[in-house]
Amino acid sequence: MGELIAGRYRLGERLGAGGMGEVWAARDERMRRDVAVKLVHPSYGARQSETRDRFQREVELAARLSHQNIVTVHDWGDTTVDGSRLLYLVMELLAGTPLNRRFTQDRTPWPLGVGWAAQIAQALDEAHRHGVVHRDIKPANAMVISNGTVKVLDFGLAKFVGDTVNEYELTATGSVLGSPSYMSPEQAEGDRDIDHRTDLYSLGCLLYEAVAKRPPFVATSPLTVLRMHMDTVPQPLSNRLPAGVPPALDDLVLRLLAKDPDDRPADAMTLAEELIGLLIEAAPPSPGRYDLVGLSRLGLPGALAQRVLDKAFDEQFRRRLVHEERLRNERAEAEQEAARIRARAEADARELRAAAQEEAERILAAARTEAGREHDAAPEGLSELRSEYDRMSMESDTFIHRLRLIDALLDDGKDPDSAWRNTAASLIEETEHIRSRVRHEQRGLSRLATTEQRNLNAAQVTDHLSELRTQYDRWRLSTMTLARMIGDGERLLNAPPPDADGPPPVRERAVDSD
Repeated sequence: MGELIAGRYRLGERLGAGGMGEVWAARDERMRRDVAVKLVHPSYGARQSETRDRFQREVELAARLSHQNIVTVHDWGDTTVDGSRLLYLVMELLAGTPLNRRFTQDRTPWPLGVGWAAQIAQALDEAHRHGVVHRDIKPANAMVISNGTVKVLDFGLAKFVGDTVNEYELTATGSVLGSPSYMSPEQAEGDRDIDHRTDLYSLGCLLYEAVAKRPPFVATSPLTVLRMHMDTVPQPLSNRLPAGVPPALDDLVLRLLAKDPDDRPADAMTLAEELIGLLIEAAPPSPGRYDLVGLSRLGLPGALAQRVLDKAFDEQFRRRLVHEERLRNERAEAEQEAARIRARAEADARELRAAAQEEAERILAAARTEAGREHDAAPEGLSELRSEYDRMSMESDTFIHRLRLIDALLDDGKDPDSAWRNTAASLIEETEHIRSRVRHEQRGLSRLATTEQRNLNAAQVTDHLSELRTQYDRWRLSTMTLARMIGDGERLLNAPPPDADGPPPVRERAVDSD
């Protein structure tokens, strides 16, 4: 064309045309740079000043947006070309391919389509936070440049054209303003109070087409397509693809295409986070699946792959911090629980020790009480038995004395071969034996009453007493026999001899002295 616009922008090759006008490559003669000039053809009518003001307002609002995924606006104005009054918009010139052209090529691997949609979502987040709603998100308005970055075009223009058409009621009967394949249900119904969620719906249609190679709704009539947007539930991506689409992507696309805006993701940033999360989950790749290596074309600084890697690193770092914090909390809880268990165990041990000590003291006291009773009972029996043995010892001493008197009397009779003397000798020997045994038992009784008594329980003491009483009865019987024998001997000594050979009479003095 070669025409100079506003005395500054020299038009070159026409790059494209659409319902809102034409796009030309141009040269900025003042800044000496290549730019793109979009010529818009509004019908001014009688209110051309208001239309120009509206264009200025929308374009200047869009020009304030500064984001790597939004095309930069340099200038705007109005001019006359070939006798027609036009509005123009000057933007950066992009060397890339619109997504609608990319979609006509081979099927887009789903991670690549998700990567494109994530970039568009970030651009929409920047616009929505500044109060700008695009209203015409479609593949033709998104361009992939040489470094892999997606640039979104025509912010502000869709709203300007829509408002202008509505203002002058310039829509022909049965015609549709906009792109029916990507319109939200609220746009299709002609709702003027649409908000940022209409862009999310349109982006859902774009993502659907990127993965499935067709929009969610296809019909021969644009009006039928609009009706399907309002009434028809779309087929899930998994129904149109053989395999490989993550269920999370299927679910996200269906939520983007919800008829009710409240059922869609809350905002563009939430959507971008979910899309990047899908890419993170897709790496590392598994055999037979598309992987993030295919996104290496987007790896330049500021492009999606770099942001995905940064996001993955940040997510990994965040998860590590969360994991370390959870480990610290679990360790602290474990230490607290261990301290509680240790304190409880120590308390239980103290209670058990106190209870055991108390029980031991009770048993010891009971044992001492029982031992005291046994001790009190044992000496009484021992004392009684000792008295009996003392009496037996005295009796044996008396018997010995009496026997020796008998022996002396016999000796006085000068009859060493006398039968009586032999009898007396036997009695003396028997009596000495009895006295020896009595004294032996006396010593045993003394040890029992002193040293060994502490080591004897009641049953042992009773057994000893029973044994000693048995011995006592036996010795008592022996002494009674001995006494009888001595008595018989004394009577024989005092009796008159039967003949001359009999023993002499025993002197009464000797017997009385006993």
